[in-house]
Amino acid sequence: VHISTPGLVGLYGYVIARRLKCDIVGTYHTDFPMYVYKNTNSKIAKKITTWLLRLFYKKFKIILARSKEYVAIIHRDIKKDLGNIAYLQPGVNTNTFGARYADESIWKEYAIDKNLKKFLYVGRLSPEKNVDFLFDVWKDFYQRSANKNICLVMVGSGDLDKFKEQLQKYQVYFLGHKEKEELASIYASSDIFLFPSVTDTLGQVVLEALVSGTPTIVSDIGGPKTIIQGSQERVGFIVSANDKQKWIETLDVITSNQAYLQKISRNAQNYAQSLSIDKTFESFYKAHHAPYIIIE
Repeated sequence: VHISTPGLVGLYGYVIARRLKCDIVGTYHTDFPMYVYKNTNSKIAKKITTWLLRLFYKKFKIILARSKEYVAIIHRDIKKDLGNIAYLQPGVNTNTFGARYADESIWKEYAIDKNLKKFLYVGRLSPEKNVDFLFDVWKDFYQRSANKNICLVMVGSGDLDKFKEQLQKYQVYFLGHKEKEELASIYASSDIFLFPSVTDTLGQVVLEALVSGTPTIVSDIGGPKTIIQGSQERVGFIVSANDKQKWIETLDVITSNQAYLQKISRNAQNYAQSLSIDKTFESFYKAHHAPYIIIE
């Protein structure tokens, strides 16, 4: 029995598997302790959540980690032996996302000037994604920038969309939830992808941005940085989490040289093309059937 979440459905699966005496395998999709901490700022709540996860995962034969970063975190925090942790090869559906979906006319629908340099965020608009920090970075960056031919595009929904009106003067656009070809066009038609989250075990949106040819800036905490580190060529930047000055400096670097940005864009496309979703399935299948799991 494979359990993808320690939520209500996952608990049902756990009870059923135990009664049937089946082996249990699961994927560590969400860093719930960090998620809870970012939303409550309580170290006690984080410790309690970590203890509950140890209890939940105790009987699991294998836990799949979505990034090599989280192999170590699961071993340390969930107290699982390395022999019981498998690395799930990341992958992206190159049929769903890609640079071929670029379409500048899509910006007219959102009343966004197509000539603006577009910085993009995709995901929940909530504290655990560090979106409040992103807003602070953007406001300072926009105010300092001599060139106001820039905008921040926010795709997703959540509590922090309440700042929509006060961020209008900084050219921040909230598009709400998007999916399928519309989302693919937004990715491919943007210039730079920003993902400051420190709670993601992988960051699938980072892969979607890269295969769309959109260079990415990510935090140095969590799974997304391992995606950027996996490429031999420059496909993005890893910046110290919550270091606003470093983020602003990186935004300046990546926007000051258009030829450099185009080179990174080509690197990103080539790199992400090698991360096939087929390889993800193969590693997923192997983890469920191999008698021994080897962490490379």
